[in-house]
Amino acid sequence: MEQEIRFCTAGDGVRIAWSTVGDGPPIVKAANWLNHLEFDWESPIWRHWFAELSRDHRLIRYDERGNGLSDWDVGELSLEAFVTDLETVVDAAGVDQFVLLGISQGCAVSVAYAVKHPERVSHLVLYGGYTKGWAKRGKPEDLARREAMQTLALQGWGRDNPAYRQLFTSIYVPGATREEMDWFNDLQRVSTSPENAVRLMKTFNQLDVTSLVSKVKTPTLVLHAREDAGVPHSAGRALAAGIPGARFVTLDSKNHLLLGHEPAFAKFLVEVRGFLGVSTEAAPARSGIPRLASGQQLGRYRVAARIGAGGMGEVYRAHDDSLGRNVAIKILRNSGSDSNLDARFQREARAMAALSHPNIVSIYELATAQGLVYAVTELLAGSELREKLNRGPLPRDTALQYAFQILSALGEAHARGIVHRDLKPENLFLTTRGDLKVLDFGLAVVRPPTTDKGISSVETRLTAPGTMLGTCGYMSPEQIRGDDVDQRTDLFSFGIVLYEMLVGKHPFLRDNAADTISAILRDPAPPAPWLPSGLERVLTRCLAKDRDERWASAGELETGLKEASSRKGPFGALKRWLQRA
Repeated sequence: MEQEIRFCTAGDGVRIAWSTVGDGPPIVKAANWLNHLEFDWESPIWRHWFAELSRDHRLIRYDERGNGLSDWDVGELSLEAFVTDLETVVDAAGVDQFVLLGISQGCAVSVAYAVKHPERVSHLVLYGGYTKGWAKRGKPEDLARREAMQTLALQGWGRDNPAYRQLFTSIYVPGATREEMDWFNDLQRVSTSPENAVRLMKTFNQLDVTSLVSKVKTPTLVLHAREDAGVPHSAGRALAAGIPGARFVTLDSKNHLLLGHEPAFAKFLVEVRGFLGVSTEAAPARSGIPRLASGQQLGRYRVAARIGAGGMGEVYRAHDDSLGRNVAIKILRNSGSDSNLDARFQREARAMAALSHPNIVSIYELATAQGLVYAVTELLAGSELREKLNRGPLPRDTALQYAFQILSALGEAHARGIVHRDLKPENLFLTTRGDLKVLDFGLAVVRPPTTDKGISSVETRLTAPGTMLGTCGYMSPEQIRGDDVDQRTDLFSFGIVLYEMLVGKHPFLRDNAADTISAILRDPAPPAPWLPSGLERVLTRCLAKDRDERWASAGELETGLKEASSRKGPFGALKRWLQRA
């Protein structure tokens, strides 16, 4: 299942990132400390929450101001500002009535919202929450520990310090595996800055909704882990006791954030689904990934082994028994459970099938068997371009060789009305024979073919206006804004890839996704004076913020790149000297 990320703006101008996934009655998850829409989506700390909550519902969640993909440079951090952000997201999502889920300090925000808007909240689910922050309810020794944590956060936030990591994991996820602990540590690094982490902690410590809980009129379920060290069980019990008619459930766990492999999470789901009147019987996980066994037969294909995963499914190496050839099979995640995802998967297959080009992966068949939807493609041997880029810049001749192959593939796609929208090194595959293949047309937009006037503005659209789709570090400004796209969108992404190949670093990469997005929207690419001036001009035009200032087509860009690469720039001697040094 794919999430769709969008942006909205609160009354004080703060940009809030929010996402939606799944179908059915809406559940809105109030933001909590340390959220990142993209990172959380794949995290073993959170992915089981999203999978199960979106099984029967449309799940709407967002990054709190000050972290994740939302603005980091914010003025006000307060309960009132958090409630305003929730109001802004709900309005942007266009939902009139919904289930409101609060986790940790998100419970206080949810209580305040439910009191302010009782007509919009059908059910209130609160897990791991409290009415008063640590500064309002803690004992002296507890307050001293929290002060120490704030100091440590300011000094060690996001650093790979085992002692620092252990302090936080021992509080929030003491039962985590090593993988889960590593993800939690990385979440700190990518979600916010040290300064914002301390500001948020101080704000949460001062929260107090004691005067509001008795005013909640919404049916409420409160759940809490028995041995929660992050927020004590007594705080959850006090929260439930203050809400008229609330039901309180204790879960046998030590974890503040319930992990997918512990029985407490299964009980959480049973209780919540029973409260919401949803069937508690096992159902195919909407974001589960079908796994095939070695030797399993799928139609005329015999599965050999799993070789990876794409944005929409699992990829296997298999053998075509009829034609006697090895192939790759891409199995759609949640086959048949999400009509939008099914349509995207079929769109990718049809887009690829329409393209017969040596630099685009070939598709042989789109089929169904055993309740699964899958695409069969050529089996490639080699590695992603990313692996080469991880070792530094490429020799100029090599970079240009790859660049011309990419442009040739894009020219073919654009001529058939297909805009890739997710061009990046991970979707560019280098075969052992030295060819480059463009992969993954899962986010492709299919438009009428190119005419003399360019690509028509009419689009086969499976996502709503304002939706941001793609990989944030490689999206064009118009993609980030959720605007209409055309072939020049791909040329911006190509410019980033070309810059990486020639210079050895991403032109807009910053310490976090929010700053990277801001750089794409506002900052020019750093100059590379050791490149021939013609190549620099090519890059500058590729990376223009205004698409009207970019190259008009892949063909025009290819011609410009050939002309620029055939000239010797004034800095050629300098670069050769630096290479020898």
